[in-house]
Amino acid sequence: MKFARIVVVSMAVLAFAPLLNGQSSTARVSGTVRDQTGAVIPSVSVTITNSATGAANRTSTNESGFYLFPSLIPGSYRLTAESAGMQKYEASLTVQVQQSAVVEIVLVPGQTTTTIEVTDATPLVTTDTPVLGHVLERQRIEQLPINGRFISSLLVTVPGMEGNRAYGLREGSQEFVLDGSALSDRNTGGTVRRPPGLDTIQEFKVENNSSSAKFNRPTTVILSTKSGTNELHGSLFETHRNNAIGRARRREDFSDKAPTLIRNEFG
Repeated sequence: MKFARIVVVSMAVLAFAPLLNGQSSTARVSGTVRDQTGAVIPSVSVTITNSATGAANRTSTNESGFYLFPSLIPGSYRLTAESAGMQKYEASLTVQVQQSAVVEIVLVPGQTTTTIEVTDATPLVTTDTPVLGHVLERQRIEQLPINGRFISSLLVTVPGMEGNRAYGLREGSQEFVLDGSALSDRNTGGTVRRPPGLDTIQEFKVENNSSSAKFNRPTTVILSTKSGTNELHGSLFETHRNNAIGRARRREDFSDKAPTLIRNEFG
């Protein structure tokens, strides 16, 4: 009997596993749908579509006109809202890792075939959380010059970060989280020996002020992996250094020229 209960519980956990994925690197979009007078509109069909994959999430506003998409992969999206007797609302927006974006929607009366389009509805100010942080998008990850292929090398571009230290705290005061999983080495400290490659990361956020209680360190580096698109793609890289490029003669070197160095990193 006890074994049967264990089997039932295990099957239930597996059944709901897709709903329990790590959400620390995802974003959320919410808001209220109103008409021109400011009155809320319930039962409005709201759809948000990933621009890269075409994957769509749908919901409806409640009796207070509120809608919520709680777990979105960072990226570009298309937001639409439809209600009978109202003009269709369309807007584009970009959500970042761990962002809570609030998009207020206003519907105006009109034919159901009429569409009101907003080019960009990305909120500039976060109004529902006191958390402060710094986001590095994919473009900056690709273009910022660093020595090596470690994502942690980009932390020097974040205000308050000095190597693996945050605001003068001791090393190990920060936590790396990849799609909800901790990357810290609990045995020796620091990050794991095989950190994620630069080409696998879409963007990351460094939270270093008023971070959520769900994180166990004063500073949290939240990484989000690429979600992919509907097109076949890949990446190729090579980093080269030698004594003629990127190598200087040290004061303690007896020779007049820099010592021999040949270094290649490719993959």
